[in-house]
Amino acid sequence: MGIKVQILEEQVLYPLAEDDGTYFSGRRCRMDPEERFKKLVRDTGEVDPIYGGFEIRVLKPDLFPWYKVVKLLIEIGQEIWVNEKEGKICITSEPKVQ
Repeated sequence: MGIKVQILEEQVLYPLAEDDGTYFSGRRCRMDPEERFKKLVRDTGEVDPIYGGFEIRVLKPDLFPWYKVVKLLIEIGQEIWVNEKEGKICITSEPKVQ
């Protein structure tokens, strides 16, 4: 399976992940980040937007795409915290203060 590269306004966009069709240019994500996270975690977690960031609850730790989720959070400029909430691992993020 190959990776598609789209050209918009003569600007090359780079893939966000190896296995799907979403792209970024600089720090602009071509898919709504909330939808992107929901697509990544599927039934292994739950995603909710909070305070300009996200709360991602891990429901199936053995199947959860840890690397892809953390990498995308970093790519979109989020600070990340990992805690336990109601017996589940919870990844919380908010925009980095520059």
